[in-house]
Amino acid sequence: MHVKPAAENQTGGWEGFRSFKVAKKVQESEIITSFYLLPDDGQPIASYEPGQYISIKIQPEAQSFTQIRQYSLSDAPGKPYYRISVKRERGVLERPDGVISTYLHDHIVEGSQVELSSPAGDFTLNTEDKRPVVLLSGGVGITPMISMLNTLVDLNDNRPITFLHASPNGLSHAFRDHVNSLAERNSTLKTYFCYTKPAASDRESEHFHKEGYMDAMWLRQVINELDATYYLCGSVSFMRSVYTELQALGVATDNICYEFFGPKASLSPSPESD
Repeated sequence: MHVKPAAENQTGGWEGFRSFKVAKKVQESEIITSFYLLPDDGQPIASYEPGQYISIKIQPEAQSFTQIRQYSLSDAPGKPYYRISVKRERGVLERPDGVISTYLHDHIVEGSQVELSSPAGDFTLNTEDKRPVVLLSGGVGITPMISMLNTLVDLNDNRPITFLHASPNGLSHAFRDHVNSLAERNSTLKTYFCYTKPAASDRESEHFHKEGYMDAMWLRQVINELDATYYLCGSVSFMRSVYTELQALGVATDNICYEFFGPKASLSPSPESD
């Protein structure tokens, strides 16, 4: 397999952080917003593998220190910009709202400047593997999957692609229209959406295919070819559940690739305490 050099060693790559400006800001859902980022110096940017991420360095107003966060790149490589799609992290009980995600949503506008690292990460699409591909995501885990999906569509190599996404409802579901438009133009792409808490408007418009969670019975119905490469991203609870269901279907562990947002965890069910 051909291995590309690290992004900082490519043409257009760099070490440390580089200044970018927000060329466009697009609301994808009620909780996810995309930022299109162009380099301030107007020079080329490093390419990347679908599924990789960049680090963004920001010093919010009224904060004494800069903070760094990682966000998946949410478009296919080869563009003159980087795109990240950020979920607004709401606080729960005593946990406050996410500092950086809130700042990005509320204070970063078109024309704002941010500092970015070169792309990095090992959760990447294997474009040399010509088997069918199944992309499974939950919530903001959709972001690296969109990069992979857009890349697969651009490759146009006729491999079967199944795209499955879980979201609470239509209001929180990012990129739905984009994914549907790709499916309309590509007969090899099949898309399915699960809503755990659909609104009445979702039922009326039939925006989703299953109410509740992805389970083995439903996955067996919608995945035509189980001998495929699976890419999985979302919350730990989502991935642990889907990983278990895929194993119940007989999918080999080696065929499942996954990415954690945040600290690494295990996808094996936690043992019950005595």
